[in-house]
Amino acid sequence: MELDRATIIDSNFKKRVAAGDFPAPKSIAESNALTLEQCWECFRAQCLSRHSDLQARKLRAQNKGFYTIGSSGHEGNAAVALAFRTSDPAFLHYRSGAFMAMRSLKANITEQQFCDEQCLALVAAKDDPVSGGRHKVFGSKALNVPPQTSTIASHGPKAFGRAFAVPLAKGYKPNDFFQYERDS
Repeated sequence: MELDRATIIDSNFKKRVAAGDFPAPKSIAESNALTLEQCWECFRAQCLSRHSDLQARKLRAQNKGFYTIGSSGHEGNAAVALAFRTSDPAFLHYRSGAFMAMRSLKANITEQQFCDEQCLALVAAKDDPVSGGRHKVFGSKALNVPPQTSTIASHGPKAFGRAFAVPLAKGYKPNDFFQYERDS
């Protein structure tokens, strides 16, 4: 039986958990960098991201889904999301599932709501609140995540533009950018 990479990773993870094969006792939680509760929240977000990846592959195999580039290997992004406020803008890479899951959990979006939105995106449903069925993207107005396609590094120009504009905007009010003269 030929296994795909996502199945191999999932299988290895389950074997290590079943065997209790965990890192040495000197952990992040013990270093005071994160509380034990924060470590569990990151792990929860990472698991949500992995399960979304696995569901994407199942849907693709059934010819019901279109997107199978998973976020595995980018699980550490959950800790990055934990470090920032949900009001901070985030220009995500197309493999930032753990970041999106963590930010959703921080904003009290339930696991079920997160999974439902991910599934809508995976099948390119017209009811997907982010893409409207055009493409699977991470994005959320409520979470300050501008929609992002999977084109490699396409989040870079948006992030650069935002960073460039911040010092230029000092001293202006938001409405200053929207004033214009009307023809009489």
